[in-house]
Amino acid sequence: MDLDLLSDNSKLLEKFPEDTHAIISGQKINEIWSMTKSLGLTSYLQQAIWLLTSATSVDLEQDVFGWMNSNFAVGIIPTNKAIMPELNLGLGVAVALETSEPTIAKAGIDKIENVIQQNLPITPSLATRAGKTIIEWHISDSNFTWTYNWIDNNSLFFSLGDSAINTVEDINNTSINKSSNFEAIADELPKNNLGFLYLNMSSISETINRLPFEAKSDISPEIIELLDSMAGIGTTATIPNKSQSQLDLLVRFK
Repeated sequence: MDLDLLSDNSKLLEKFPEDTHAIISGQKINEIWSMTKSLGLTSYLQQAIWLLTSATSVDLEQDVFGWMNSNFAVGIIPTNKAIMPELNLGLGVAVALETSEPTIAKAGIDKIENVIQQNLPITPSLATRAGKTIIEWHISDSNFTWTYNWIDNNSLFFSLGDSAINTVEDINNTSINKSSNFEAIADELPKNNLGFLYLNMSSISETINRLPFEAKSDISPEIIELLDSMAGIGTTATIPNKSQSQLDLLVRFK
């Protein structure tokens, strides 16, 4: 059955700032993982999973994917610094998750954090932003910062990238789902859907235009002009009936 994920995920989408470059929302990562396994994993991925489990005792089924059984949203957000300076792109990744199994989630995260501390020369620190306690993991002499906090008893928020959490916790930010561009696209797409993908082309174009000449040399002027003319792109997946699936795509121009 299709769900109104734009409404169901509104609490999660409100964590993402208006200039989020891209965001995808959906439900039940645990079922997506199970479906991926049923379709068959490559031998390299199977070996990697076996090595991870053998070396760390982290169980992907229970410690990672098992508790991801509700709504989720994943977005690419702007940051002050790039994770990889050589790319010269100030972007980070943010993930918001809901779970009906917070106890299992906390135990799984604790296990992963213990593995990190045992194998990498980093330790977590605590910070307070907007009245919330944020757990930060930062690798010295790098722009790699991983943070997370509990939004409420059943919701988690992760960010990857230097100062990404600062962008998210800026109380002056308008959330992505309340921006005029997002709302205009969402209003035209099916409300009851299995998932929603939104590309903020205005923000993406600004980032591309800030790239140094060398980085943009492989992009034709026609492509840049086309990207500059778009305000946003949205797409949803729906199943109108048992024998039919549907993909809707909307492009909004400036």
